[in-house]
Amino acid sequence: MFNLKNINIGKKLGLGFGIIAFIVMIVGAIGCYEIAHISQELGYIGQNRIIDLQNLSTLNYQRVLIRADSFNVETLESQDNSDDTLQRILASRKKSWEIVDRAYASLLSTPRASDQGRALITQLEGEYTAWRTLYVDLDKAIEQIALNNNTDQKQALFAKYRGLITRMVPISDTMGATFDSITANNVANTNQIIQANIVEAHSLELWSLIVIVLSIVIVIILSVIITRSVSVPIMASVGFITCISQGDLSQEVPKILCDRKDENGELARSMQTMAENLRAQIRDISQVSNGLVLSASEIAASVSQVTSGTQENSAAVMETTTTVEEVKQTVNVTSHKAREVADKAQQGLQVAHDGRQTSEKLAVGMQRIRDQMTIVGDTIMKLSEQSQAIIEITTTVEDLADQSNILAVNAAIEAAKAGEHGKGFAVVAHEIKSLAEQSKHATKQVRGILSDIQKATGAAVMATEQGSKAVDEGVKEATRASESIQALSRNFSESTQSAAQIAAANKEQLMAIDQVTTAMQNIEEVTTQNVSSMRQLEIAVQSLKNMAQNLTSTVARYKV
Repeated sequence: MFNLKNINIGKKLGLGFGIIAFIVMIVGAIGCYEIAHISQELGYIGQNRIIDLQNLSTLNYQRVLIRADSFNVETLESQDNSDDTLQRILASRKKSWEIVDRAYASLLSTPRASDQGRALITQLEGEYTAWRTLYVDLDKAIEQIALNNNTDQKQALFAKYRGLITRMVPISDTMGATFDSITANNVANTNQIIQANIVEAHSLELWSLIVIVLSIVIVIILSVIITRSVSVPIMASVGFITCISQGDLSQEVPKILCDRKDENGELARSMQTMAENLRAQIRDISQVSNGLVLSASEIAASVSQVTSGTQENSAAVMETTTTVEEVKQTVNVTSHKAREVADKAQQGLQVAHDGRQTSEKLAVGMQRIRDQMTIVGDTIMKLSEQSQAIIEITTTVEDLADQSNILAVNAAIEAAKAGEHGKGFAVVAHEIKSLAEQSKHATKQVRGILSDIQKATGAAVMATEQGSKAVDEGVKEATRASESIQALSRNFSESTQSAAQIAAANKEQLMAIDQVTTAMQNIEEVTTQNVSSMRQLEIAVQSLKNMAQNLTSTVARYKV
């Protein structure tokens, strides 16, 4: 079944213009045929009837002219010197006969469209022959009259001439009547042809008008049908696209449009596919944006926790630095006391010979030394415990650095998922990773330094224990100073050596504590950088979260 829905737009337009061209071709063919027929009839009139009328007019005119000349000859009978006039008449008649013969030959050669016309020409042929033969005799008579000088003979010739004139008049009149009949027949035939052409022209005009009106009606109907077939689906497609542009993706392309097999059907099917793809993409984007919001929230929480832990580590590092400074001050005091012990031991050596009082004083001094050594021992033990605490802190810092490194890797992955918007976040993640590596490296250095401090602390503890033992022995020897000044001198010598060892150990402790202080300062700087980086990371994560929320809001505008 013929259906415009299954024909593409080009074929529709081609069909419409083809029908119009066919109608125009029919109108043109009919018009050309009728115009050619009218032109043929008019050509026949121009080539035959008009020429026929011209020939008849010429023949009739020459007939009247020759007849008038013939009558003029009769008037010359009573005139003298008529010969010249007769010669002029003969010369003029000779020219007239040439014209008559040409016109008569042309008249005979002209075809006749009717039997009456052919019968009149046949009648004219007999009359013309008689008329022409009689005028040959008249011309001979005129020539004889002009050449004869005898009066009597001329009168006889004129009498003969008058007899010929009498015979010529009825023949001329009859031929003139035939001319008139032929002319009337030609005029009647010409009028008949003209009237037929007029009727045919009116008929052509009527048919052309009818065909033009029908063509206009058909063109209007085809225009309406083709326009509706093209514009209605396009308007439906425009309405569907308008809904999509307004964010409503829940609309479906009408099935009647999708079932079409023309360009509008292809457009409708393409729009349906586009809408389905857009709905799928919007759903995927919505899921991704929701997941991105959740991931950004989790990262923000993790960053907040890391920031809090880093700040706590910074505070712990500051406290450790303060403790190390206190230990340093304590070691300075211990070193100072060790020097004092050495001085006292030296004085003891110098005053050993002074006797027991000096020994008692020395015993008192040794007792003080024992107390100081106890303090030094306690201080060194505290230093050892604090060193252990620092090791635990460095372990925590190293774990924090590992966690920061893992977090930076996760942040880099999320930044890669975020695409162009996650480049800043990727830079921050890279900086966090670099800071984590620096923290880990600094932690290893601190751990090495603390190992050295523990070794030095162990040596100091051993030296302190030895000093305590020596002091105990000095106290014992001091109580027995009266028994042996020499033994007291030896004990003072041992005390002096122990004090020197203590001073050396304290010096090493001071160097180790300085290294610990430097390391803790580095840790504090790295921790401060970590805090700053974490804050930047927190800002970047918050920005990522805002972008994810904006993306979610944008996707939420589409109705799927």
